[in-house]
Parts: sequence; structure tokens; C-alpha cells
Amino acid sequence: MAHNSTTNTVDFITKKRVKYNGLVPRYYVENNHEAFIPFEIFMQVQVESIRRRVVHTKNCSFAQMIISGN
Repeated sequence: MAHNSTTNTVDFITKKRVKYNGLVPRYYVENNHEAFIPFEIFMQVQVESIRRRVVHTKNCSFAQMIISGN
């Protein structure tokens, strides 16, 4: 998964960060270290996260259509 940050670390020792202006190349490293969880479980969590987001969005839409009897 790509990092969506709007800053770049210009010095990894001091951890100094600057706003990303598109001029500095970015790198995405895959398979750099052993995963904390199996990939299959990671994907199941992603699917569940999307499912919950969709259910929440639908519930909010229906809640806005309810008109109080008072």
C-alpha cells in the first residue's frame, strides 16, 4: 500500500520533514521485511473495513430520511 503523505523525510537521522513538492523522487519498497500478519488475514480485514464503511454510509443515508412525528 502506497503512503499518501504530503511530506517527505529529508533527513532520516533528525527525522526532518518538508512539504512534498513533487521534485524529490519517492520510493515504495515491497517485501522489505516479514509481514506481521498473513496476507490472507490482511485482505479479509480490508474487505470487512469496506463492508462496514458501506453499511455505515447506507445507515446514515436512511437516518437522514426519517421524519419525526413530533
